[in-house]
Amino acid sequence: MTSMTPIKVRGKRGAVSAQKWHAGKKRPVNRDASPAPKPNSSVIPQASVQLSEASSRKRKRRHPELSEFEQLPVEILQDIFVHCANIDLPLVSSALMSKLSSRHMYMRLTKCAVQPVLGFEYKEMPSAAQLAAATRLFGCRFMTWDFFRAWLDEDVPFTRPRKTDDYWNAWTSLKPSKFFLPPAKLLHGHWTTEKVNLLSIFLPEPPTPSPPLSSVFLELAHAGAAQAIAERAHVALRLLLEMGVHPTTEMLRLAVIDHGCDRRLVEMLFDSVYPEEIVAVNIDPLDPALWAWAEKAYERGCAQDGELVLDALKSLAWRLGRPVNLSLQSRQ
Repeated sequence: MTSMTPIKVRGKRGAVSAQKWHAGKKRPVNRDASPAPKPNSSVIPQASVQLSEASSRKRKRRHPELSEFEQLPVEILQDIFVHCANIDLPLVSSALMSKLSSRHMYMRLTKCAVQPVLGFEYKEMPSAAQLAAATRLFGCRFMTWDFFRAWLDEDVPFTRPRKTDDYWNAWTSLKPSKFFLPPAKLLHGHWTTEKVNLLSIFLPEPPTPSPPLSSVFLELAHAGAAQAIAERAHVALRLLLEMGVHPTTEMLRLAVIDHGCDRRLVEMLFDSVYPEEIVAVNIDPLDPALWAWAEKAYERGCAQDGELVLDALKSLAWRLGRPVNLSLQSRQ
């Protein structure tokens, strides 16, 4: 028998061609088909052109038919918007949004919505709907510190140059109602200078106390106070405390342990706890975490910070009538 000449086959060793994984799976070649166009070819198939034209026709914007109210002249729509003082009116449709969104309209709307809450000493107390409308207005996106100053320039003209205190004095001269509460967007951070200035106009003149915030707004204000401590925004924290936010043990831990014991923030938190408000004290003067931090402060050589926290905690405990462990008194 004639010996077979061995042939080297690519693929799996020791397997015949029928055992290869690609055996019988080769795609047949269609020699009649035209070659596919190259990616950089300028020839575009007619079918794809027709498909693109059809899709572009589908994407054409269809303008909905305007209602009779939307077809009113712009001047009439703007007067209706100002007199009804309904901030949701421009949100009804894009047609109303385009006709009612302008700086001039915002100026007119601000004067109309804020006027009922001014002159509190000379007229009746504004209704709950009027107060809510004014608060809602100050919660709008266009109501910034720069816009508020521009509105005051038109409504209460006064001598230039003008500082932040001048604008605050001009606003308080209008005698706003003490029940005019800030919107939600001004009760939390990020605490910029403009936001703090705008929040300050809601603080009534002393000795008039601020009215209590609602439960939802008070929760936001507590979160805003924690953000003010983290950002070391001293003015923002002072405003929130004067508006009725009571300091808590968590706030004190945040200021002392987590953010370097800023003396101004710590003193502000303790000073806001008045003797006549013992029932509302939410700071535990015997908190173990604060006492442990004060002890370590002595070991690190930060005796002043440790004394500040310990003296404040002992004073608060004495006012609350709670016994204090004076184990650290020898260090003072």
